[in-house]
Amino acid sequence: MSYSEIWNSNESWWSYGLELLTLEWARPIFDRMGIPSALVKQPEIAASIYVNIWSEYKRRQLLKDWEVGTIKGANKLWQEVVTVAFQQLAEQTDRHIAMEIESWVIRHFLWREFQTAMHAWSYVLYIGCLYPDDYYPERQIPPPAVLTPLFPEIIPLIFPEEKEEFEEVLKQIAPPRAEDESLLSMCGDAVTIRRIVEDESVVKALRIIASKLDEAGRAEVTQWALLQAAKLTDSIEPEELQGDKYLRVEPPCSDFPSVLDSPISDAAGSNNNPES
Repeated sequence: MSYSEIWNSNESWWSYGLELLTLEWARPIFDRMGIPSALVKQPEIAASIYVNIWSEYKRRQLLKDWEVGTIKGANKLWQEVVTVAFQQLAEQTDRHIAMEIESWVIRHFLWREFQTAMHAWSYVLYIGCLYPDDYYPERQIPPPAVLTPLFPEIIPLIFPEEKEEFEEVLKQIAPPRAEDESLLSMCGDAVTIRRIVEDESVVKALRIIASKLDEAGRAEVTQWALLQAAKLTDSIEPEELQGDKYLRVEPPCSDFPSVLDSPISDAAGSNNNPES
């Protein structure tokens, strides 16, 4: 990952990620969204950082103490604003909590590689572990023996019926769709939350696998996943799995440089949005 990329014209994604955590109707399902446990217990934490970011952003815009009129200046301003807000959060709560929230926003809203990898892993686990392809059995690679004892734990996380049940829950608690959302199955925020929960379910499955297997076992699963993905190139590509990068016990993107540690980046000047 390039540190500067998360600041390239991404104000809306940072803002939306944090705003999503202020939705009161979504609080009953916070625990399924992979957000820090402290936020599940104290959802007002997210509201405070969201308010602080926009308050500081508006203050700095009025001061015009930044390189006005340039992409580089706008990107650097936003990085400074986010840094201040997370520093305040770390002081008010805990440094670890601040870093967990930062990592959560990055992986779900700023780093497309993660979303693509979770989709690929979900498909591989679904086809390889759950349902043999009765019509095209040659598309399925039998999973390694080290993986099959973990089926009772990982299959519920990728089971399609579980996803359908959760969508029904979302439809019941989410607000009605706006006029411009008529083509969606539910309101836009609920659609985003559904995607986050599905990705976090795959994360849980991968973390279970990583925690239960030794290095040789993880290597065997990775090799199998690559072979299985190669049979599914009409839907995914093997390289989208990112090898064993996400087959780990640690939460995804937790090793990404934190604004609490990193200096303000002068490299944040291009207009390449990693979400696009």
